[in-house]
Amino acid sequence: MYTLFKVNINWGAYAICAIMILLLFPSLSWYSYFALLIAMHQFFLLFFSMNSVIPIRYLLGSFMCLQMFVGPALAYNGLDQYQYFLYRMKVPEAEYFSYALPAVILFILGLHINAKKLDGEVPDVKRIAEYAQQHPKLAYWLIGIGFGSSLVGNFFGSELSFVFYLIGSAKFIGAFLLILGGTRLKIGPLIIIFSSIILSSLSAGMFHDLLTWLIMLGAVICIRYKPDTTIKLIALFAFIIMVVVIQQVKSTYRAATGRGQEGDFETFSTVVEQQNESKGFFDFQNLASNNVRINQGFIITNIMFTVPDKVPYANGAELIQLLEAAFL
Repeated sequence: MYTLFKVNINWGAYAICAIMILLLFPSLSWYSYFALLIAMHQFFLLFFSMNSVIPIRYLLGSFMCLQMFVGPALAYNGLDQYQYFLYRMKVPEAEYFSYALPAVILFILGLHINAKKLDGEVPDVKRIAEYAQQHPKLAYWLIGIGFGSSLVGNFFGSELSFVFYLIGSAKFIGAFLLILGGTRLKIGPLIIIFSSIILSSLSAGMFHDLLTWLIMLGAVICIRYKPDTTIKLIALFAFIIMVVVIQQVKSTYRAATGRGQEGDFETFSTVVEQQNESKGFFDFQNLASNNVRINQGFIITNIMFTVPDKVPYANGAELIQLLEAAFL
């Protein structure tokens, strides 16, 4: 458990945030407060690890806490009233967190129980640089293969297109190799690569790949250039603003493309302008209703409400089906 508890984070800032949560939300239940403390610990681990590791475990833990702790805690403490009725929590807070707290804690422990000192996530920058200098064209080959796979995948069915989608991620490996292996940052290839994912996100109306790869890009840049806490906080603030804007306009943007408008930057800009003119991006009711974007707990509560009272236990049938599909 070295990677969970023996990590250099700012415990003073953590304690201040914990106290501020109590002062700002005095009616918060102990279930929600404990869940938020665990979530905040994961967020701090992710933030303070960014200069030294590719934080896969911390990223997974943070995402899980965001969706299973933060979103549900906000819902139970006032934001559920702004939700569409189908997206509301269906069981009492104590019942939900009695399940979610041990489940997520065990998930996090499972991530770190054999992590040692984050084996496989600490890149040897010196060796990567030497390897990149010995194979100067490798990064560009990976970028080319990635772009080619992304284009070819569109001509195949869903089974094969997913394989090409995975191979298409090679372009990001090439980009990260350029950052870690080069003597100076090559802006051109990075602009091309991330412009392509912006365009594909706008075309599909799906932005999770864009956000995930931006986080990974930030992690690699932090490893290469070791920015101080102030710069990382500025970058974090900018990233949060971008996420809020995307989440606020995503449904309207999808509706616009569904009506036949082009899925491009022009349509997205128009939707952003309309949103800003109508209620603004930081209208409380709008933000509250979008809590469902980070609240996957409502799905768990629907299951708890439905099974086994209305639908019998499946006894692992769906899990078996998933395993069969994976092997096939």
